[in-house]
Amino acid sequence: MTNLHHQQLEDLCRRVELMPQDRRTDALCDLRRRLDALRSSGQRIPAWARETLTRVTEQDAEDFFDNMPV
Repeated sequence: MTNLHHQQLEDLCRRVELMPQDRRTDALCDLRRRLDALRSSGQRIPAWARETLTRVTEQDAEDFFDNMPV
């Protein structure tokens, strides 16, 4: 991964984390696509990028179930 790609991935992770949940769907999909592209090309995915995706996805799932009526 070039320095430019690394910086773009960092910026995307930062944006995903800072966006409100209801507005980050497209950015989260973009992050998944980029990580999948790295994986499929045999490159190593940075741990911080995997952790960002996991953390945000889990947070979104928790928020979804917290708002379900009983």
